[in-house]
Amino acid sequence: MATFKQYTKKNGEKLWQFKTYLGVNEKTGKQDTADKRGYKTKKDAQIACKKIEFEYQQQKKTEQKPHTYQEVYDLWSVTYEKTVKESTFDKTKEQFNLHILPVFKDVYVDKISIIKAQKFANDISEKLVSYMQIISNASRIIKFAINLNYASTNPFDRITRPRKADEIEDDTELNFYTREELNLFLDIAKRELDSKKYAYFRTIAYTGLRKGEMLALTWDDIDLENKMLRVSKTLTKGKDGRLYIGSPKTKKSKRTITIDEETVNILKKWRKEQVKVYAELGISTFRPKQLVFSNETNEFVTLSLPRKWLDSVITSHHLKRITNHGFRHTHATLLLEAGASMKDVQERLGHANIQITMNLYVHLTETRKRETVDNYVSYLNSSAETDKKTELVKKL
Repeated sequence: MATFKQYTKKNGEKLWQFKTYLGVNEKTGKQDTADKRGYKTKKDAQIACKKIEFEYQQQKKTEQKPHTYQEVYDLWSVTYEKTVKESTFDKTKEQFNLHILPVFKDVYVDKISIIKAQKFANDISEKLVSYMQIISNASRIIKFAINLNYASTNPFDRITRPRKADEIEDDTELNFYTREELNLFLDIAKRELDSKKYAYFRTIAYTGLRKGEMLALTWDDIDLENKMLRVSKTLTKGKDGRLYIGSPKTKKSKRTITIDEETVNILKKWRKEQVKVYAELGISTFRPKQLVFSNETNEFVTLSLPRKWLDSVITSHHLKRITNHGFRHTHATLLLEAGASMKDVQERLGHANIQITMNLYVHLTETRKRETVDNYVSYLNSSAETDKKTELVKKL
């Protein structure tokens, strides 16, 4: 930013001077500035300042070697890694490696055309649900390049972004259970799974916690006497598959919720069994921050394992296939059907805003409506078929 100052010479003459910051010298790493004086008016000093700033930038463009998208990405990622959680950085890095760098890595950042950016946006929108985020990430590198004076314009600012479908927290198409389906699943789980796995599914179904929140639970998070559960952390996968405890998804994700008496009893039963089972293995479960759900060596359960527990029940009994996150959708829908307010559900599930809760409910109830119609049609068709058979029998 330029500064202008009037000064007086020894002979009494008043003149103007300016000092302005021009940029960073790429060769020395030091700041380039210009400090000039001798102008009769402030206007003359301002004009001279603008001219020097313009000439400096033009000179830098002339001297500057072109930079590839990969080179700028490498510079950007070093800074970005220091501003986000490890899990967020790893997820973003994976997006770049899988979807963005294969397209742009060898292209000079100042040579990426609007046509190329538009084609990328169109192609990625047909492949992935999260395409808007990937387009935004691709654009971030060009913005970073502009800040470094490696490019002058961002082609992504001038593309037509493919139409974005209404989003909710996850792909919820049929990814939930009705009340009857949930009760059937839990009945089977109670009969066939061990105490730990059954306690896991009972708790996730009756609290709506995210899988990472479930696997991060420690016993001091649960007040079994007062039937309260505190969510303050989540299990996250970091670099090289390393598991660690991180902060929840959003600020609203930190919450304390009530739990029902039956779930409390199931957790109490599992706690007693946990102490006994691990003691037989020579492992104490009375350490501070003891995990509620841990593996055979009393360490974190891998994030993929609950999926295998779930699949074992679904496959062996031919149940409707849902994911672990589907229990969260189920909990939200059944709460609302039971008369809970939208605000209560938002707070219980830790949604960042109530719109997410509303979008989720609308989507799920619409799916339920379609299922109801399909079931009705199937019933009528089966009834008609039965009537035909009856008539045929009568004729015989």
